[in-house]
Amino acid sequence: MPSNQFPQLSLPPARLNIRRSPDGKRLDVLCLSRRRFVALTPEEWVRQHFLAYMTDHLGFPAGLVAAEVPIMIGSSRQRADIVAYSRQMSPLLIVECKAPHVTLSQQTLNQACRYLSVLGSRAVVLTNGLAHYCATIPTDDSSPLFAPSLPSWTDLIN
Repeated sequence: MPSNQFPQLSLPPARLNIRRSPDGKRLDVLCLSRRRFVALTPEEWVRQHFLAYMTDHLGFPAGLVAAEVPIMIGSSRQRADIVAYSRQMSPLLIVECKAPHVTLSQQTLNQACRYLSVLGSRAVVLTNGLAHYCATIPTDDSSPLFAPSLPSWTDLIN
C-alpha cells in the first residue's frame, strides 16, 4: 500500500503499478483500462482495484472493460467510472465508484441510474471498495433485482 490514505479494501489485492508523478507532488497509478498513468486519488484506488477484480476474478475480458467513459446527460458531459461491454459492444455492466470514506447513498444510486438511462446495461454496481451493491436489470418491465453477489462476465452474457 503506497500510504495510509489508501486503506485495504474488501476486494482481493491488486497488483498496481504506482509511481511518483513527474513533478514529484503526487502518486500516479497505471490505469488497467486507459493504459496510462493517472493521479492516484482515493476514488482511483477503488476504481483500479475493482477493474482488477473484474478481469482477474470475474472473467471480464480486459479489452471489453473501459474506465471513465464519457457520456452526455442532457447538455452535461459526465463520465461513467467503469463500463463493461459484450463482444457486440453493448453495455453489460455500469460500475459507479466512490472513495472508501464516501457512504453509498441514494444520491450515488441516482447518479448510476442517470448513466444507466443513457447507456443501458444488464446490471449496475455501486462500490466504495468496502461495500458493494449490485442490481440486475430485467429484460421485462419488472423491478431491478438486487443481486447477492457481483455477476461474472459469463453470467451477464448468458
